[in-house]
Amino acid sequence: MKVLLIQIALLLFLNCLYSAILEVNQDGSTPYQTIQSAIDAAVNGDTVLVYCGEYIENINITNKTIYLTSLYLFIQDDSLISNTIINGNRNGSSVIIDNSDNVIINGFTITNGGYVLPNSSCWGGGLFISYSEVTIKFCVIHDNRGKVGGGLCIDHSNVNFIGNTIRHNIGNIVGGGFHALGGSQIIFDEENLNNIYCNLGGAGSDLSFAGTIPATIVVIDTFTVQNPDIFYIQRQDSLTILINNHKIELINDDLYVAPTGDNDNSGLTQDEPLQTIAYAQMIIKSDSLSNNKIFLEDGIYSFSLNNQVYPLNIKNYVTIIGESRENTILDAEDFNPFYYQACSGIFKTIYYKNLTFINGKEYVGFSGWGYLQTYNDLYFENVTITECKGGFVSGLLGKDGTYRFVNCDFIHNAGGNPLRISSNHTPNPDPHVIFYMENSRIHNNVPDDDPEDGYGGGVYIGGHSTHNGVYNAVFNNVQFTENYDNLDWMGDGGTSALIVYRQMNADIINCTFGNNIVELLTGQTIAIANDAYINMVNSIFYGNNGTSVVLIESDMTIQNTLFESFEENMSIDGDSEVIWLDGNINMDPLWLGDGAEFPYALSEGSPCIDSGTLDLPPGIELPEYDLAGNPRIYGDMVDMGAYEWQGVEISEDTIQPEKIELFSYPNPFNPETAIKYSIKKDSNVLIEIYNIKGQLVKTLVDDVQIAGEHSVIWDGTDQYRNPVSSGVYLYRLKSDEGVLMSKKMLMLK
Repeated sequence: MKVLLIQIALLLFLNCLYSAILEVNQDGSTPYQTIQSAIDAAVNGDTVLVYCGEYIENINITNKTIYLTSLYLFIQDDSLISNTIINGNRNGSSVIIDNSDNVIINGFTITNGGYVLPNSSCWGGGLFISYSEVTIKFCVIHDNRGKVGGGLCIDHSNVNFIGNTIRHNIGNIVGGGFHALGGSQIIFDEENLNNIYCNLGGAGSDLSFAGTIPATIVVIDTFTVQNPDIFYIQRQDSLTILINNHKIELINDDLYVAPTGDNDNSGLTQDEPLQTIAYAQMIIKSDSLSNNKIFLEDGIYSFSLNNQVYPLNIKNYVTIIGESRENTILDAEDFNPFYYQACSGIFKTIYYKNLTFINGKEYVGFSGWGYLQTYNDLYFENVTITECKGGFVSGLLGKDGTYRFVNCDFIHNAGGNPLRISSNHTPNPDPHVIFYMENSRIHNNVPDDDPEDGYGGGVYIGGHSTHNGVYNAVFNNVQFTENYDNLDWMGDGGTSALIVYRQMNADIINCTFGNNIVELLTGQTIAIANDAYINMVNSIFYGNNGTSVVLIESDMTIQNTLFESFEENMSIDGDSEVIWLDGNINMDPLWLGDGAEFPYALSEGSPCIDSGTLDLPPGIELPEYDLAGNPRIYGDMVDMGAYEWQGVEISEDTIQPEKIELFSYPNPFNPETAIKYSIKKDSNVLIEIYNIKGQLVKTLVDDVQIAGEHSVIWDGTDQYRNPVSSGVYLYRLKSDEGVLMSKKMLMLK
């Protein structure tokens, strides 16, 4: 009887307010069993009353003024919110409100919305509100994912938030909690306070604003942290932020992450690692004095294997360091880029070391690794970016800032340039691009399979077309090889290896340009244009097709360089000049070629040996080692190109190995890898493979061997010839003297 009286009272109350009540209940006791069917039948002023249940649907409110409510409107019991669920089933936004006025949504849990492929447009995983006036009351919006705005995306709308909780949502590009586009007005109720916490976004993990922001008072009961910076709230101008409580006390210390870790761990030691990089970024303190670090254990970091979230919202002044470049693998699984920061005016210092990024996928044409807007100091050391895709840029796109790449590889990427850095197209108060690359490879970057999605090619480095600034680049010991460009622009071909553009000054020291390809022979290997300049020293330029160099209103100096065909294959306009200094030659460099571990290293008798110069531009020093890890200078003079010939090999009969060596190649591998090792003296040798749990997988060698160098192939199977799964494996060398060495390798299927 009590329940019946309550229901009658509710119906009478509603009848006083609205013209009709459309009841929704999944048990068939009401005229409507789905929310959408009731919305479709409603007219302006109606109420859609939803009984408890999980409604797996994506609802759409267009051109209507309605009140969508659960029973919480009349009985303020939180269980009514948690038990009245709109589940988007990962099939787009859970709720769309378009061109509607005075819509009220009250007392729901809105979840599981979004989760669409990167190139589809799911803006607002939980709710997408466009050109509408909406009040959202006492809702829990959680575990949604959208391209822009994980919990909500608000487009040219006025939204009043009353007593909601927005948590654990993901906004791939911006706004994990919500993203508000220009022209929107957000009101946070100051009596029934909202909670917004622990969301993730490529930028603005909890809140993000774009365009002109009206003066807004952001009053929150519980936020992620007490004093949020741009990591948590992107664009704080015009905002007054008042926070009563916070979920996370930031950790001013180094953190540890492992694929098998747990986000409930402390993360403060290797024995208690966290599981996800994104969560470590959320809880670590950004401090320019402390420069805290996140250490990653070897393994694969992906969404399918261990819930990694990409793109990462990178926290300023936090360094991410992998255990090893070969085996610490960040895998975006062809779904997202690794980093996307599109808000101008934000400065970040980013430092990555000992990592491999694989299978990054573009957003709107911009790069598989990341899209960096203005003012970045970016430092990469021992990093590989490979098999990423992007129509405009396949690897990394950056604007104004300082960039340093040491021992980095951009290899086997598809689409646009693997690396494109230039001054921003909009004026900056301090326009500058300061670029340095050392001991790195730009190798085998190609067009996408779809001819509309990127033309391939190598590096693009530029200043600004009209604004004067500091635009300097150094390529020191860099290999540009086998890059392919298929651009056909009205009969003009593309650039296969390097574009230096717009007032950029570039020193190219001990670099190798080999076998780069343009589909149209009207294309070129190097393009220099718009008041740019290249100084090429100690380099090799050989085996490339098409025009060698195109100069447009730019100059070039060449010294101590092997340059195939000299100026015969250059295109030089009347306002450009090429200056040939001493020491240049036109011969076959005699590379080691196919089948060698380093095919672009020099063979005995190469004319490039001892043909360089140590008279380098001011401020530039040769690295200690070449691209093969050998001393950069052997003898009295440096060689041309990125590799140093190490002299005639000495036979084993003359000198025995002085140290123990153990390595595998390739690593990562699939389906097999060669394990190479050396021993000091004749000994019984045991080579064993273990999995990451320490269990024996296979014995490869158990035999007496003579001193010297040896190798054995592991075909990726266990003792019973069964293929092993992807993951990290240990290979161990043991002799009569005990365990001599143990290393890691990665099977990557």
